[in-house]
Amino acid sequence: MKTFFLLFLTLLPGLPCRAGCGPEADAALAFMNAYVDWLKVPAEEASGKPAPWMEKDGLVSAAFRAAHEELMREAEKEDPELGLGFDPVLDAQDYPESFAVDSCGDGFVVLRGAGDEWSADFAVTVKMVPSPKGWLVDGAGMIRIPEERRRQE
Repeated sequence: MKTFFLLFLTLLPGLPCRAGCGPEADAALAFMNAYVDWLKVPAEEASGKPAPWMEKDGLVSAAFRAAHEELMREAEKEDPELGLGFDPVLDAQDYPESFAVDSCGDGFVVLRGAGDEWSADFAVTVKMVPSPKGWLVDGAGMIRIPEERRRQE
């Protein structure tokens, strides 16, 4: 038993950090769950586009907001009817009802879908940065997330 316990302690630092990641994971989770809730609001009741909502929310960095607005503007210019055809914050067309923290490290938080049967297969990476107000989302989905960290399934 002592050998097993020592082996467990040796392997523990190499395991990914889960729900106890800290305030950056809490902020990433709060943002993504609020974002998904906002997507469910009928268009006529919503403020129109996610960018004004993100600005009001206070959970995102100015760099994330600017990158999102630029991406949406370019997509609308390219295809006025369809735009991107998917949600860049989630990097998907379909998405789960809610999220849970899967892992974190190096300023990135991986959120995994929760609630639906298929959602455990859905993951989205969120980049977090500290600010005087707390942790801010600085990237999510395909926005400001390196290709190798996107859509970890």
